[in-house]
Amino acid sequence: MKRALKKEGYPVIFTAHIDHVGFDAINRIYPGALDNASGVAFLVELANFFKDKYTSRDIIFVAFNAEEEGLLGSYYFVNHPPVPLENAECINFDMIGTKRISL
Repeated sequence: MKRALKKEGYPVIFTAHIDHVGFDAINRIYPGALDNASGVAFLVELANFFKDKYTSRDIIFVAFNAEEEGLLGSYYFVNHPPVPLENAECINFDMIGTKRISL
């Protein structure tokens, strides 16, 4: 967590998830680098970028686990936050490492 020196707003929460089940609904094996590593790697780099920067808002960096089993990591976090989360803004990074876009 990056604490603001002079708080002028609500916390910003940057998240990604780190669990990967390895199989889809019909038991096809699929690799987890895109599903996990891309978001978490970006989250780590984002934390590194902000470490020496002045911020006017607290910034929370969270890598959740147990998302594939029912958002368990997220559930724990919102029920045990390090600071009050009311009016916080959350940006989640998931599967950000692909060039392929299909809509």
